[in-house]
Amino acid sequence: MRKTVGLGEDNFQTLIEENHFFIDKTLFIQEFLNSDAKVALVTRPRRFGKTLNMSMLASFLDITKNTKSLFEDKKIMQTACANEINQYPVIFVSFKNAKGEKEDAIKLLKKALFDEYKRFDFIYEHLSNNTKEEYKLVWQGLKNQNNMELTDINDCLQLLCQFLYEYYGKKVILLIDEYDTPFIEAHNHGYYDEVHSGLAAILITSLKGNDYLKKAMLTGIQRIAKENIFSGLNNLSVYGVNHEKYAIYFGLLENEAKMFLEYFGLDFTKEVKDLYDGYRIGGIEIYNPWSISNYASEKKLDTYWKNSSNNVMVKKALGCCSTIFSMKYNELIANGETIVNADLSTSYYEDIKDATLWALLINSGYLTIIKTIDRDTYKVKIPNEEVREDFKDITAHYLHIDNQILFGLETAFKMKNFDEIRVYYQTYIMETSSYHDFIDENSCHMLFLGLCAYLYNSYKINSNREAGLGRYDILLESKNISFPNYILEFKYTKEKDKCLKTLAQEAIQQIIDLNYATELNGEVIYVGIGQRGKQAEIIFQIR
Repeated sequence: MRKTVGLGEDNFQTLIEENHFFIDKTLFIQEFLNSDAKVALVTRPRRFGKTLNMSMLASFLDITKNTKSLFEDKKIMQTACANEINQYPVIFVSFKNAKGEKEDAIKLLKKALFDEYKRFDFIYEHLSNNTKEEYKLVWQGLKNQNNMELTDINDCLQLLCQFLYEYYGKKVILLIDEYDTPFIEAHNHGYYDEVHSGLAAILITSLKGNDYLKKAMLTGIQRIAKENIFSGLNNLSVYGVNHEKYAIYFGLLENEAKMFLEYFGLDFTKEVKDLYDGYRIGGIEIYNPWSISNYASEKKLDTYWKNSSNNVMVKKALGCCSTIFSMKYNELIANGETIVNADLSTSYYEDIKDATLWALLINSGYLTIIKTIDRDTYKVKIPNEEVREDFKDITAHYLHIDNQILFGLETAFKMKNFDEIRVYYQTYIMETSSYHDFIDENSCHMLFLGLCAYLYNSYKINSNREAGLGRYDILLESKNISFPNYILEFKYTKEKDKCLKTLAQEAIQQIIDLNYATELNGEVIYVGIGQRGKQAEIIFQIR
């Protein structure tokens, strides 16, 4: 029987039983079992297969199940670990749905934990009397979803490990998927201070000093460092986006992406690679599995990850970034890459600074590391054109500007509508920027680069590079011969009696005299911008 895509299905058992297409990643189980780490944290962007892998791990190990038929033709059964199938008590909880305002998030968190307790309710009658009393207290705490406090359930996972050990006589495998989602949601919705200690306690009690724990794995987007969750764990290993271990199991390798698409009758083209490739996990080239799956299902190249991602935290963070960050961000938008200092060891909302904001962008999948230059210093790039599309929305928010203005600006450049370019630029500097944003020629240049986020599909954006006899400010090199090229030069003055049109004309003359357009073919339009604070004059001249 021909397989189906199984779009969005992250339950391993359902995926196999309903005959959905599956890329065999089962050697992930072997690597987990053979690892020396008692507690492992794997951080990856959203939609990179974290939940499916954890579900697969749980299905294989869970002592309450008989899943040999699910794995009979899988790679794991060709290893010594085949004997480990269905041999361990396994606790598997996912916090991926614990989202929204405080009341909703806490209810969903409790439901996830309560559902796991219900799965093992058959052990209750076999527990000692003292243990039964503890069990009932936790059960009541989880069932009471009207209580927004977490103090009565802060040891619920540790106790479940104890209950299972008492019943089976075996230590427990603990799997926590999207462990950081409740923390992120609390930060986004403004109740972080109310819940972070309770959330941390649930994790701390289960991971530290838990005599009934054999191994644990957690997945998420970032490492939470300051909540004391992982401190003191001698056998903790963190496998982030710059770590090679487990890299091949989250996301698709190129040959896997090609095999996936070819099975569903689609060619593996340059357009596919440009849209969905570009991630580097542990130095290994990885494709976004969510987007590949959607393309296989819809048979249409589109920005699927953009439509599924939650960029609330990124948008909020960009609202309070430093001047230095803004400069590097504009360089990123212009060139697609930049060099940054990024602290990957902690989360942004714990320690708000430029280094953790860059780390947030890396861990969330908006940027990928292409080279480690020094400790915490990385060359990063926007992974692909799909993520570039998301940057349009993020950049509009960052610039406090309506998306339609940026879209209109792109169209005006392509159509050579000089009057509209003037209007859109003037609207931007008058309505969305502070007078103090424009202090010199370079600040005008850098702020305009931010506007270039929407021009990426149509233009290659170059900034402050040598050409002819000097260095231009901005060059927009058309990717389509039907659109003109542009060279922009800025002139800024603080003198109140200085004529801005004269400044703009001087900028045009500089472009001509220094022959900035020497290597450009096709139509070239010179753009001179004379500016003082929030006043600007723009002159256009066709070569």
